[in-house]
Amino acid sequence: FVAKINPTGNALVYSTYLHGEGDDGGHGIAVDAAGNAYVVGGSNSQFMVVKYDPAGAQQWATPYAGVSVGEAYAVAVNAGGDVVVTGAGTGGSSGWDLLTVKYDPAGLQQWAATSENPEPGVQQDWAYAIAFDGLGHVYLAGETRDATTSRYDYLTAKYDATGVEQWVRAFDSPLAGAQYEVGY
Repeated sequence: FVAKINPTGNALVYSTYLHGEGDDGGHGIAVDAAGNAYVVGGSNSQFMVVKYDPAGAQQWATPYAGVSVGEAYAVAVNAGGDVVVTGAGTGGSSGWDLLTVKYDPAGLQQWAATSENPEPGVQQDWAYAIAFDGLGHVYLAGETRDATTSRYDYLTAKYDATGVEQWVRAFDSPLAGAQYEVGY
């Protein structure tokens, strides 16, 4: 569900929810300068983003159908109203891969990109944080898991404004014995 509280914190402005036909969950939220709320998560194993206006009325809901199973974890909105959403999706031969989708202010998909850890071996990759820079480039952070050792490492990626992958990097912890490093 989504709830908006007034600026003084003493009254509920609205409360609403969106539900699908299966397991539903919200993982991230962003608010634009006009007060619209963008909520991301998963609905029946679909990567999903929903936009609500300042009064709580749903403006659009857009599942991403380009993966077999997906889950959105983070969202960012730029000054022009463009929305980027990131998380993970399956559908290829490598298991869970980074999934990032850009929408225009009306909820129309502009581009979608999947990426994976470039290190050898079967990796499982998830993104949990996303941001725009001033040029419209998109950055994300998350984790990668080596399927053979079960070790987790920090993972980050950059896309240009058109969704072309610029780089993906995984980082090992400098601490001896560290098994779990994640970017949020």
